[in-house]
Amino acid sequence: MLITTAVTKQDVEQIAQQHLIKEQPFYEPQGKELELLARLDHIGKGVGIIGPTGSGKSRLLEYWAWKQQRPLFTVPGNESVDASVVLGSKYVIGGETRFIPGPAYWAVAGGGHLYLDEILDMHSSVFPVAFPMTDWRKRLEIPDTGEVVPAEQGFAFRYSTNPGRQYRA
Repeated sequence: MLITTAVTKQDVEQIAQQHLIKEQPFYEPQGKELELLARLDHIGKGVGIIGPTGSGKSRLLEYWAWKQQRPLFTVPGNESVDASVVLGSKYVIGGETRFIPGPAYWAVAGGGHLYLDEILDMHSSVFPVAFPMTDWRKRLEIPDTGEVVPAEQGFAFRYSTNPGRQYRA
């Protein structure tokens, strides 16, 4: 069975525009975190932030995406967030099976920032999907279609978690 992704470059640009942060979020730097983010972006490394609820993890990443003028695709974590929520899902539309992209697809294809908020609260199926976006490959692999989507310029992988969280199997 052939499964297709019906997405054009125009679709990617339109979705990316919808995820741009238009107004400057309030953020007060606490140290050298902005310089560190700039260095990590320059060398193409992902960023993980650990801190308690309310410590400003999400606000920092919102501010950074705004400052970089990059779209921000945030996936809030909980136990019902699995790989299909992050990656996308198959649907039957008019007798055809289509892959409908999720936030990871839009971020990778549109050169945006993908932020998995509270990643350790997500289902363990998210980790294999995330891995190729975090290492030297910088790509999204879609098992349902066989498609490999290389990350566009500006793509950045981000995640956060609270201290003391343990991996769930």
